Amino acid sequence: MLLTTPANTWATTNGADAQRLDLWKLNLAQPLEEINSWPDAVFDSLELKKQNLPPVQEAHFYAAKVSLPVLRTEHLRVIQGTSWRYLPRYVEALDTVRIEFLHDTAARLSTFISAWLAYTRTGRVNQYRPHLLLAASSSKPQFKFDLALELLAGSADGTSLTPTVTYQLRGAWPRASQLDAVDLGAKAQALNYSVQFNVDEII
Repeated sequence: MLLTTPANTWATTNGADAQRLDLWKLNLAQPLEEINSWPDAVFDSLELKKQNLPPVQEAHFYAAKVSLPVLRTEHLRVIQGTSWRYLPRYVEALDTVRIEFLHDTAARLSTFISAWLAYTRTGRVNQYRPHLLLAASSSKPQFKFDLALELLAGSADGTSLTPTVTYQLRGAWPRASQLDAVDLGAKAQALNYSVQFNVDEII
């Protein structure tokens, strides 16, 4: 069959986010709920404004690009008879998961990710006052959370987006964040914002 009038599902889907490159959706409800519960003194020490955090009910963030790590198993070189063979050993630690967001999402995420990065150092030795405050606010500070990452697809009639694949990022915590580009025009804003997450496993 010759397709003479192709339709762009993403361009015809309702909703501002869905009409762009954002085909991934990340659920950050667990860490966002935890960080929103911090006392104001912690945010003051971090020089962050708690009111800039996104509300828990808006914990789903659309991502433009996701790079998942290679799953590797360490191997052992052994000799069998007169030939060398490789045998599996243990599963290697995963590299980081890199997720890139567009500028308007970055504006809502930057304060949250900055606070979470500080939280990852809670209770570590020789940390400065914000982290000591966090350690004192909870008997068992938690910095790892399970995150749901969904790949979205458009419906046949082009009116909605539904998840086709869902990945569970187990034990995720942010290792780094970066502004890839900044628009210094009349309204200065970040164009791309990427976050690298360490994870225990992906299922």
